[in-house]
Amino acid sequence: MKEIMEALKAFRKERNWEQYHTPENLAKSIAIESAELLEHFQWDDVPVSIEGVKDELADVIIYALLLNDHYGFDLDRIIKAKMLKNAKKYPIDKAYGNAKKYTELRKEKTNGITGKNIALLIDAENISPNYIELIVDEANKHGKINYRRVYGDWTTDQLGSWKNKVNEFGLTPIQQYAYTSSGKNVSDFTLIIDAMDILYSGKVDSFCIVSSDSDFTKLVTRLREDNMFVFGMGESKTPIALVNSCETFSYLDKMYESQKPEVKPTKSTVKKKVVSNGKAETSITPLKKIKQELKQIIEDNIEDDGYAYWSVVAQLLQKKFPGFHPRNYGQNVRPITFFESMNEFEIKKQKTVIHIRNSQ
Repeated sequence: MKEIMEALKAFRKERNWEQYHTPENLAKSIAIESAELLEHFQWDDVPVSIEGVKDELADVIIYALLLNDHYGFDLDRIIKAKMLKNAKKYPIDKAYGNAKKYTELRKEKTNGITGKNIALLIDAENISPNYIELIVDEANKHGKINYRRVYGDWTTDQLGSWKNKVNEFGLTPIQQYAYTSSGKNVSDFTLIIDAMDILYSGKVDSFCIVSSDSDFTKLVTRLREDNMFVFGMGESKTPIALVNSCETFSYLDKMYESQKPEVKPTKSTVKKKVVSNGKAETSITPLKKIKQELKQIIEDNIEDDGYAYWSVVAQLLQKKFPGFHPRNYGQNVRPITFFESMNEFEIKKQKTVIHIRNSQ
């Protein structure tokens, strides 16, 4: 590069052109030569002149080098600095295979995980009030909670422990009387009707359904058909159908245990399923299966250096297993830290970029 710059400046000096090469004129020349380069691609049905492209591209580079020389910039340093800025503007998990400008990617981000307007709908007859602080905190991570509704028959003693929580956390209790002696699914229907009313109001772009009842599976899939971001919360007994229908799903009992291991939450007896084999029912995916799928995802997304981008791998793993989190397996740590502790995977960190590969 030093030899090229010396040749360019000598060429210019021999012709007494330094007087014309002000920063403004050099910047104009870059734009003009870029337009001349683009002219070679103007017509789809006309063959491109490779020699012409070479000439115009060289002119663009020459003027860019002269402008850089005028300011005395370290070319290597400013290019690397710009690449770091671009890496922040275009995170891999958003920009991978996507040609949209970073301003558009930011808009997509608000439709993905953060900055959302949320309708929080809680099935009080199925969820313990001991979880409410966890529920609100987790929902707040995704955006602003516009609706805070909790459903049940508030005339019964069963929901007595919920009443104090309603005031403390600013919840709106929705009363639904049981019209039959069993009262089965009455509150569920009310929650579903409200969810559809909220959907058509256009005031939210995300729903948080808090229940361990598989009856809400169809509601979740219907909301997602309207491009709603739907995340769920419930206990480990939640049927896998409901878990996998959500974008993400958090197991409240596991979250509770990880924060307060010495205290056990009150177990809800309503709608609780009886397991014939006497074992605790759970929809948590076995860790062995998680690791098997992770290894396959890594292999499918491997780059030339033998590693895969963790941001891409993590996103695909979350889509495959919406309920996955290390706390489900006794470790309340970040997923990358969780897998880094295993011999099956190798992690490489380069500033803000993390790579992962299967152990050789």
